[in-house]
Amino acid sequence: MNILFVAGLYLQKRNSAAVRNNALVEGLRNLGHNVYIETFLPPSFNRSSKFIKSLNNQNLNENEDEKKENNFFRIIYNQIVKLRYCFLPLFKLLSRFFFPDFSLVYWFTKPIHPDIKGKQIDLIISSSDCKSSHFIARKYKRLFNTAKWVQIWGDPWINDISFDWLHLIPASYYEKHLLKQADCVFYISQFTCEIIKAKYSEIKNKINFLPRSFYQTVLKKETNIELKKEVNLIYPGSITKQRNLSLFAECLDNFNKNSKIKYHLHIFNTNNSFSEHYYDKYESVSMNKSLEYFELLEVFKSMDAFIFLENPGDSGQIPGKLFDYFGTNLPIVCLMRNRNGKLWNFLDKKEDCYCLEYEKDMIIQNLEELLSFCLKSYSPDLYYSPTNVAKLLIESVNE
Repeated sequence: MNILFVAGLYLQKRNSAAVRNNALVEGLRNLGHNVYIETFLPPSFNRSSKFIKSLNNQNLNENEDEKKENNFFRIIYNQIVKLRYCFLPLFKLLSRFFFPDFSLVYWFTKPIHPDIKGKQIDLIISSSDCKSSHFIARKYKRLFNTAKWVQIWGDPWINDISFDWLHLIPASYYEKHLLKQADCVFYISQFTCEIIKAKYSEIKNKINFLPRSFYQTVLKKETNIELKKEVNLIYPGSITKQRNLSLFAECLDNFNKNSKIKYHLHIFNTNNSFSEHYYDKYESVSMNKSLEYFELLEVFKSMDAFIFLENPGDSGQIPGKLFDYFGTNLPIVCLMRNRNGKLWNFLDKKEDCYCLEYEKDMIIQNLEELLSFCLKSYSPDLYYSPTNVAKLLIESVNE
């Protein structure tokens, strides 16, 4: 099939949605489909060179496109992105008057995708984030009206915490309006999918669950367990005052004092403003700068196990980084806040996951047993491979 894949987040560095979108496109191409990408170039400082190469010159030529798109909206959009952190209050004020986001203003000025003029498009896939992807796909659906339109969603818009109160009314309207126009709708969380089906019961038959895939398999290096003096744990995520690993680090320090094998927690943080010196007091912790996705994959190979920290509440969303973990043979230590939550029930069934209540007494009681778990290796879960997830999508569309 000729497939047009529409995604605003496709070329960005350190972006979970960009990883997910590239993985799905790779899976579709592995199945023999011809996939055209409709996206836009982010500013040069935020581009992944690896993802740029994956376009195979189908849509964006880096040098030529910079010249072609040096228009008013491109200049304004780039300046907004560059200055948003310098003038955050102004950015928040301006964002109230754009729905769903700034990129829609620029994206609508783009000409029709140059590689698909005169071609037969069989399937249009729009993937959010960013949310404007669905609006651009609607433009192409009107142009290729015989093509089926597939939408991939993450969080329900009406519950999106990034929306200002001024966005709630248009969010509620456009969410329902866009869902009704699609031929097939996928949510990347089983829990969210069930909620949306109940909310929009009149279109529930075309709403399905599609898991997020990992991008590529990563295997940790073989080591002699008998010679191990240190178990290396990695946490490649955000650290804030509300979401932190200080309790876990304290427990590791205490355990290491009386253990021959020591725990070493490597944090690759995406929020250095809070944690740059906060963890200096913990001997078991090493703080590292945030890395680009593919650099991080190389680091995974020298680690023994992942640390996953559950978000507060029970939103039903499964964080994207978990699926990247599923593509490795590393065990996953899951620090959970809600033993009765949906996420605990999901992870507790996987043999490569060790669910542990994030409470001091429970951590201390389980650290000895956790050592042997962290030194094991598991097979990557190929159910979440790019090719299999793409196959699930195509099969569901063809039903």
